[in-house]
Order: sequence, then C-alpha cells, then structure tokens
Amino acid sequence: MKLYQTAPFTVLVANHSGQLDSKGNRVEVRRGFLQQQVLPHPGQNYQALLTGAPAASTGQVVVANNDFTTGQAILTLGDYEIINGLQYAPGGTTDLTAAALAAAIDNLDEFSAVAVASTVTITGPLGPEGDAVFKVLYTGTVTNFTLTPTDGTLTVGGPTLAAPQIL
Repeated sequence: MKLYQTAPFTVLVANHSGQLDSKGNRVEVRRGFLQQQVLPHPGQNYQALLTGAPAASTGQVVVANNDFTTGQAILTLGDYEIINGLQYAPGGTTDLTAAALAAAIDNLDEFSAVAVASTVTITGPLGPEGDAVFKVLYTGTVTNFTLTPTDGTLTVGGPTLAAPQIL
C-alpha cells in the first residue's frame, strides 16, 4: 500500500457574507483552501492536508505457546497469510518460533520484522492508510500468539490526514 499525494495547492473561492463592512463592501468569509490530493488506494481520493512526519505502522506478536500440533495458526498481515508449516517452521521453543516467524514476515513486500526472545516486532507501510489487517485465526485448540494492537489492524503510521486549511 503506497500513499500518493500531490504537493499542497491553493483553491481560490470567493465566499462573502450578506453583511457589509464600513466602506460598503461585502464581508469576505474565505478566500480559498490550501489542500492536496491524497490517494491511499485505487479509487479513493481525499481532499486533505498531510501533517506530521512519515512513520510506519507497527505491531507485535508474542509467541505465547509453541504447541502447533492441534492445528494451524494463520496470521493475516495486510494481504498476506503466514501459516505455520507453510511459510515458516515452528522451532523447538517460543524464541525459535518467533525468529522463524520474523524471517517469514521480513520476506513480505512492505513489511519487516525483528524477533527478540519470543516477541516479534513488525514494521509495516508508511502513512495514514498503513493500518494493515493484523489478526490471527486458529484451526486448532491452542492460542499460540498474543497480538498488539488487538483491534485487527496495525497501528496507524504518519503523516496524518488533516482537513484542508481555510484561507
């Protein structure tokens, strides 16, 4: 997911109130807007301003249980599914499984991952639309992972979308 945007530009408008100033001229309400076109996905187009520095979306997976014998743990990350036994082989410990999972994620476009002990820290796409899907489905009886955040998406990166500036 790449975020495309134009440089900020001014749209001129002539909005006047029905009131007159002391010289008999109509009172100007606004002269225009400072905005930019922001295109986060094909078919989406926002008139907004981007504010703040570029920042990546993030999340964490803690390998809480290394028993994958009752079924699969299917981690969904953006458009990808990472399945134990297919994209990575669980290790003999939670730390080894975390390292294998991080290596599998690190091979995905737009994502990187680092394992420290049993925790995998994921870095995803930049921008306000970097809130990639981030969830897990278990086909067995064991809950292998703890995800942060828990709302089904990675944390949103920067910059953020703001309203156009009224001039």
